[in-house]
Amino acid sequence: MSSDLAAELAAGTTDAIVGQALGVGASTYYRAKTLVKAAETGDERAAAAVADMDRTGKVSPARPEPWSS
Repeated sequence: MSSDLAAELAAGTTDAIVGQALGVGASTYYRAKTLVKAAETGDERAAAAVADMDRTGKVSPARPEPWSS
């Protein structure tokens, strides 16, 4: 476990805890969560990126631009 993750877990950061449970980092989980939220609001680009994310299993390539939460 990296020291950054250990610090986030010690602080109780939800994204770190969920990310660890899913086997990904906190930032990867946060990016995926934000992208899915944007897709759920009807953002077509985000929906296409989520489909790519589901198909490839990768978050970063599927995330074209920063998404607001």
